Amino acid sequence: MAEETEMAGSGHSPVRATLGHDCRRHQRRAEDIMEQQYMVDHGAADVKRLDSLPSREPGCAATSTVISEGEWLAVSTKGFSEQQRGRPLAHLVKELVQNALHSVGSTGRIDLVVTPTGQRTASMRCADDGPGAEDLTQLNIVFVTGKKDGVTQRGRMGRGFKELLSIATRARVRSRDQQLVFMVGDGGARRVVHQRGMDWHNGFEAVLDIEHDEADKTLDGYFQSFLLPAGVTLSVNGVAVLARPVHREVDARLTTERFAKGRWEKPALATRVHLVAVREGETPLVYEMGIPVCEVEWSEPYHCDVQQRCPMNPNRDALMSGYPARLHRACLPALLSEMTTERALASWVGEAAQDATNEVQKAVVVKAFGEGVVRAVPVTGKFDHNADAEELGSTVVHSAHMTGGFRKLLQQQVPTAAAVAKQAMQRQAEMATEAGLSRDDVLALDLTADLPDVPEATKAIMRFGVEAVLARMDFAQWFGEAVVECRYRQFRAVPVKVAYLENTAAAWSLGGILTLSLAFEGFWDGPFERGSFELLLHELAHHEAFHHGRSFPKEVEAYAGAAAEVMLARGEGAKRWFPDLFTSWPGYDLAPSDEATMRTEPPPGSRPTLLQRLRSVIQGQH
Repeated sequence: MAEETEMAGSGHSPVRATLGHDCRRHQRRAEDIMEQQYMVDHGAADVKRLDSLPSREPGCAATSTVISEGEWLAVSTKGFSEQQRGRPLAHLVKELVQNALHSVGSTGRIDLVVTPTGQRTASMRCADDGPGAEDLTQLNIVFVTGKKDGVTQRGRMGRGFKELLSIATRARVRSRDQQLVFMVGDGGARRVVHQRGMDWHNGFEAVLDIEHDEADKTLDGYFQSFLLPAGVTLSVNGVAVLARPVHREVDARLTTERFAKGRWEKPALATRVHLVAVREGETPLVYEMGIPVCEVEWSEPYHCDVQQRCPMNPNRDALMSGYPARLHRACLPALLSEMTTERALASWVGEAAQDATNEVQKAVVVKAFGEGVVRAVPVTGKFDHNADAEELGSTVVHSAHMTGGFRKLLQQQVPTAAAVAKQAMQRQAEMATEAGLSRDDVLALDLTADLPDVPEATKAIMRFGVEAVLARMDFAQWFGEAVVECRYRQFRAVPVKVAYLENTAAAWSLGGILTLSLAFEGFWDGPFERGSFELLLHELAHHEAFHHGRSFPKEVEAYAGAAAEVMLARGEGAKRWFPDLFTSWPGYDLAPSDEATMRTEPPPGSRPTLLQRLRSVIQGQH
């Protein structure tokens, strides 16, 4: 059978097709022609409709039916109603009160009466004395509202009343001289009747009979939790909702939402948050201009009433992700002063503080952990800096099991135990070293000045005697260098200074300088007493372990072993090199010694002045 297809090119005329095949091929061909015509139409300067379809061949079952006139999109009132029945009834009824609050503004009266009439039915009336609505004719159209939208506007695009209306079996609305009646006629047909010229008054009244699974439950407790403006009176089933005082107002910059230029915007704007004390048995809630939204998710005994719209989900019972954290962060500085340690350790505080200002972060650390806090570090090898920090009076905080917010906060604001221990000991040693006097400094002292005018160190040297001080400094240097050399099998210099240190008997600096305190009379009176050797070994152990942690006793033990080796191998030489110190020691009985075991060379690393002195002593003995 011949096949002919004719299409108008530039005129975009309707498609005409003559098909000589079966119905199925006809349909495929028609689809191709329609697609070509669509492309031609939409590529033209003025897009035209495809007004006609290919004619149906005899025997084809294809039919066409118009299913909608006027609008392409339709909304199922039944589906809309079922969605609302799944929500808590209180959240639907609150829309009436919310509209009334918008109407009365800062002063006015609202009356709400909810009466259960059956297991799943209830009757309700909400009335206010506000200015009322000018036009009720569009009250039943979703997403149409007469209110001007803004971030301090309660409600969202005229949905609230319609949501409650969708589960009603009967309803009536009055305002000024108008009345809107929602009725069910014979056969279940529903109609809306608008009446004007009614003899009524200003204000707004809505009366509804509804069906809901929670219709028999009391809603009084929910509405008693509302936070009302000071000039507004709300009565729920004859019981007034009492206004609550604002404990504190917090300035904040929070995300909000508004409908502008055909789309929803979520800008961050300046607002205020009212902190209102919770009553006994209440859970702290987030409020949007007095209307409860959801739990505030913190341990503080306050509700948060945000004085602008809060970004929420479509059902307006949950906040946008991230908003609670911003709210917490805004309120934290105002609450810190009254927090207890237990409250300050709540997880929400750590999360809010990690992105707060430096000042707030420091205040949180002090409130939660106290002054002088350091972060614990793992004990590895021979160092235990946590013990060092505790010895210095710091409070060691173990953050491994804390929430992520507190871990990050401590990393930002709290030094580690290792850093604090090293800094403290280094600072102490540096101060001692800076104030210390070397051997040459001692020799250069002016000992003729009047005592009231000289430093404490000079007074102590005058009391002990210059020669005695120098001899003890020389011995400390010899002993230190000999023990360190024995410990590491290589020579390391151990310079010695003296200073008047009231809080410590000696100090070891990172530079390897040993400073002996002239205030510690035990060493100067008995350099060979056990306590003096304990002091020297303690400071020498800091040569590698610049701390007092758990590994420090092991260092002391190692140096004690080296000291024993030194005294066994070089003890006789020490007796000859420092005879005055030995003879002044009460426990020493000078006896002939085996010269074969005596070391005749001076101690390594001695200064020239000390070396010359030792050689003269040894030569004199021989």
